[in-house]
Amino acid sequence: MSRTHELVYIIPTYNERGNIIKMLDAVERVLSKLPEYKSSILIVDDRSPDGTGELVREFMKESPNVFLLSGPKKGLGKAIVRGIKYATSKLHADIIVTNEADFSYSPKSVVPMIRIIEKGADAVFGSRKLSDINTWPKSRKIVHFLANTVFAKYVAGITEIEDHNSAFKVIHVKGVLDKMDFSHFPKGYAFFNYFTFKIMRQTSNIIEFKTTFRPRSVGESKISFKLRNLKGFINEMTEYILTCCQIRFEKTIFG
Repeated sequence: MSRTHELVYIIPTYNERGNIIKMLDAVERVLSKLPEYKSSILIVDDRSPDGTGELVREFMKESPNVFLLSGPKKGLGKAIVRGIKYATSKLHADIIVTNEADFSYSPKSVVPMIRIIEKGADAVFGSRKLSDINTWPKSRKIVHFLANTVFAKYVAGITEIEDHNSAFKVIHVKGVLDKMDFSHFPKGYAFFNYFTFKIMRQTSNIIEFKTTFRPRSVGESKISFKLRNLKGFINEMTEYILTCCQIRFEKTIFG
């Protein structure tokens, strides 16, 4: 490489006190295996009432490569968009990684995903293995089937990939993220599917990388929380269905 490339690992958080320090330690260890990059970790915290942000601030005192972007809770999608904008404008990112704080996707997979980028891919999507999904509770399997197969594949019409809603992505900024208008992205869970679609609008040079997916062991899953909070779950699913319809409309109109 002609210069040191900037890599920014974005983690959105809300009430992740039980995970955040372990995750920061884990990501720092992984990024140390990529010494050819100038790496930063950006935590985008939605003012977690459990004190997640305060723990990050303490961690930052010993880790100058860790940054905290705090703001009001407006949804997971809005948090990731805030992080991408900050990473590109303030941290001058060349490559962005998005992942979550719950260890569902192991940060160790970043290294092989980065190596795929180095071989010429514009984006690499972490893709959940079928064997992992088979271990889920029946209710989670049903939600995944409806979201990933019925709506994302058949309603939205995205057939090029297997896993439409992965939070774990490695993406080039130049030629991909720098061409996106993030003004009208969904604010909730539907963000992942729409983000996948928008990346695919910019490039077909995308690789799916099979990575182990494990349900969180600390804290509360967003999916299980929504299933118990019927109103919240209905709102999330409504936005998701409408987003899939929007994707189909855009594919029909713009090709």
